[in-house]
Amino acid sequence: MTLVHPFSRLQLKLPSIETLVASDPYEHNRHCEEGCFITFILTKCVLSSSNPDSLQAMLLYGRDGNLGCARPGGQVWRKINTSNNAKHFVDAIYFQNQFYAINAFGQIFAVKDDDSTATRIAELPAEFIEDVVEYLYMVESEDGTLFVVSRRGVQVPPTHLGYLTEENTFRTLGFQVFEVDLSTNKWSKIQNLGNRSLFLGFNSSLSVDASSNSECKPNCIYFTDDFVDSYWYLAAEEYVEAGGKDTGIYNMENGSIEPFFETDPFHPFNPLMWLEQWS
Repeated sequence: MTLVHPFSRLQLKLPSIETLVASDPYEHNRHCEEGCFITFILTKCVLSSSNPDSLQAMLLYGRDGNLGCARPGGQVWRKINTSNNAKHFVDAIYFQNQFYAINAFGQIFAVKDDDSTATRIAELPAEFIEDVVEYLYMVESEDGTLFVVSRRGVQVPPTHLGYLTEENTFRTLGFQVFEVDLSTNKWSKIQNLGNRSLFLGFNSSLSVDASSNSECKPNCIYFTDDFVDSYWYLAAEEYVEAGGKDTGIYNMENGSIEPFFETDPFHPFNPLMWLEQWS
């Protein structure tokens, strides 16, 4: 596996994915319904820094949402286990010199350097869950605040025969934003992002000061289509449009959603990604 910088073309070698396949044989040699061959599913890779001499990588992989860590030049990926066998991890972040990962149930786990065990340290309170949460993200703001963002919507692909109606279509309905204190497990609901703009999607989430960037709208969330099934089942006739439909800009003040493309950016297998420049 190789990391490639999209601009400088710098490449960093990471251990072979086969070292994770060996520890998760269930994930190997999967097939989709129409015979489309999928050998392994890599959901997200998060880095600890931009320094190639000291960085670590955390990988979210597999249909069960597992965690793995490695360093460039290493021989194997280190599978991360949890005390309660928690899985279904959907996002990760390197925050205050440590990796953290959140699963689909709102549980946040901490992973220490070179450790193979993750410890649960926080959990989204049940009273904050207003509807079915489709996805969760972790974002660090410019002032060092940690946000957890929940995304709710209807996950029905746009051309899925027999299911498409005006009420039941493939789209995001809204977001909730929470500020989290990991030391106390205190969660506070945020109603207004101020001058911040959040960018969410398949890759690492990021926060931008909109006052210093005239292209960004303040108090808004920019999001891309990360309903993975719409990318996987590209061979099935009812999924011919593939992924990319569910993108837009969510306004925190009034709850409206506007497109940021004139047409839907469909793609059979490549999700849109945000690029962040590190100093």
